[in-house]
Amino acid sequence: MLVAFRLATANSYPQRDPLMITIEGSNSNSTELTRGSSWTLLYNGSSGISTTQTRLTYGSTQWLPTNSTWYASYRFLVNLAMNNGVSIPTIQYSEVELFGY
Repeated sequence: MLVAFRLATANSYPQRDPLMITIEGSNSNSTELTRGSSWTLLYNGSSGISTTQTRLTYGSTQWLPTNSTWYASYRFLVNLAMNNGVSIPTIQYSEVELFGY
């Protein structure tokens, strides 16, 4: 069961760091997963990466206090990048750690 996660920054532009993310879970089969309608929202909020985060470091651990269900599949979506007003159409992070039991 997923209870927390944390992201690590990549080696380049901080404007590419994820700011807001969504995590969803599903126990559906692969056909239903690709249609996108079988996902349950588990988290929608901060990525845990600060606007002053050093390159190649982890942001703060973000907890999912209301998740009490085991899921076979998880979907991680970046909703908003840091970009600080700069037009950069890409997102970059080096790692996502999912914590569970």
